[in-house]
Amino acid sequence: MKNELNTIAITGSTGGIGKEIAFELAKLGKNLIFVDRNINKIKKLKADILKIYPNVKINYVLNDLSDINSVKNTFEELIKIDFDAIILNAGVYNLPTEKLNSGYNNIFQINFLSQYYLAKKLIEAKKVKKVVMTGSIAYALSKIKMEDIDYSTSKNQNKIYSNSKKYLMLSLIKLTNKADISFAIANPGITLTTLTAHFPKYINWFVKFGMKIIFPSSKKASRNIVYALLNDCPSNKWVSPKILGVWGKPKIKKLKYSPDESNRIFEFANKICDKLDDGLSKNA
Repeated sequence: MKNELNTIAITGSTGGIGKEIAFELAKLGKNLIFVDRNINKIKKLKADILKIYPNVKINYVLNDLSDINSVKNTFEELIKIDFDAIILNAGVYNLPTEKLNSGYNNIFQINFLSQYYLAKKLIEAKKVKKVVMTGSIAYALSKIKMEDIDYSTSKNQNKIYSNSKKYLMLSLIKLTNKADISFAIANPGITLTTLTAHFPKYINWFVKFGMKIIFPSSKKASRNIVYALLNDCPSNKWVSPKILGVWGKPKIKKLKYSPDESNRIFEFANKICDKLDDGLSKNA
């Protein structure tokens, strides 16, 4: 499989881990498609990579995961380009919650809904051979609450984030199994990125300066995602740092979830996508 994956699309490509994923793949001679909203960062990253790896072909598609119409446009642009795999790497945490045009809050939509919708449409169009997503150990803290699925009522960022990651993980497991598409989840561990900017300053200092041996840099964290791309991974497992899911070399480890939970999330995800295709929100 890994020799067949020559061109890789990456969401969240200009962020901390996304940028390092791009460099790691360019080092391996892979061509890249940046799926990102910031044109200035896209152009800078492209220039930086081509300085070192001038033979790599780099394309981009502008995409704002907080706008479902932008996601639909992204799909329409991506199906015009030949590529082999997509890495769903984009993620947000420390944002003021707000309701978006999908009817769901921004954290839930960016981390789960928009990326699931994009992957689903690409799989249905038979555009990709493999899907990889950047997971999180926070998925283990998720609790399904059907009456407030995205925790918009409580606006608890921890719950929204953990739910959104779990929803994307489990819905994609079912989706790719049914479509017979190769899929892998990678846990990058704990690293200092914009996602951890919400931590108190002393914790960020601790991560950045005091615990470099334990907490990996974005560069090291990105290697879990690249490993997941290039290696087969059973649907009930993920690629995670070897020791406690925090540090060490990539290792394939078992995920903890129930089949019933996976089925419920998959059914829910597809119902939302059907509504989005019809131009409806959850309140319609």
